[in-house]
Amino acid sequence: MDNYTDERLSTQIRDMMSYHPANVEKHQPDRYKYLRQQFIALSDTVNSMCPNGRAKSLALTHLEEGLMRSTQAIAVGEDT
Repeated sequence: MDNYTDERLSTQIRDMMSYHPANVEKHQPDRYKYLRQQFIALSDTVNSMCPNGRAKSLALTHLEEGLMRSTQAIAVGEDT
């Protein structure tokens, strides 16, 4: 069986999928909290202004994903 493993990519995968504790010195917990508040506010706006249905559900799903990617960017993108 062929092995196409890219070792550099393996290292990136492990880093991306590992736990990264919040770095207080870089104000990460405060930034996480602020991002969550902003995404919740926008989600509440979408919920109150859009009729129920697939489009609304997808909009909320994408906001949820946006929050996850934003916090991941902080956790993984900075040396902790």
